[in-house]
Amino acid sequence: ESCCLGECDAFLSHSWHDNPHEKWEALQSWCQEFTRTHERSPKLWLDKVCIDQACVKDDLQCLPVFLAACNTLLIFSGMTYTTRLWCCTELFVYMNMQTEDETTEFPVIVILGADEQERDVVRNSWRDFDASDCRCFCVLDKERIFDVIDRFPGGVDAFTQHVRNLAKQLFEADLSQRLSSDT
Repeated sequence: ESCCLGECDAFLSHSWHDNPHEKWEALQSWCQEFTRTHERSPKLWLDKVCIDQACVKDDLQCLPVFLAACNTLLIFSGMTYTTRLWCCTELFVYMNMQTEDETTEFPVIVILGADEQERDVVRNSWRDFDASDCRCFCVLDKERIFDVIDRFPGGVDAFTQHVRNLAKQLFEADLSQRLSSDT
């Protein structure tokens, strides 16, 4: 079902290389909590459904519009998330387009992993993030994204640090929220 700007509850950001069963369980859990809280099912932006697969290149040029149209960025971060340049670009674009609009929320990050040790590896991958180590399915995509990143003040190194700082903010916000809900 299509929706207007600002009516999409969450843009789902994930790596196609992460465990699909873990992502499905996380999605079901998030949707159930959303439904419980809002008394309706969420409207999600899902790449495979929302991008015309016959014109992926054309639709990806609209990524900033898609992100800005959603009320939050829902990140499912597994073992490969921080190695995928598109994933980190989505976070960067969302955070830089975030407005003071009361419907736009801080991103939600869900750490995936088979056990706590694997989830720790995923958390550490954010701390150790380096954009120059990221990959894209299409080499041309990586070149285009890096052309844009190179225009960011400080280039790739500054972008790397910016994504690390964003992740730190997300983890701190998540921890604060969990601690306040425990009291």
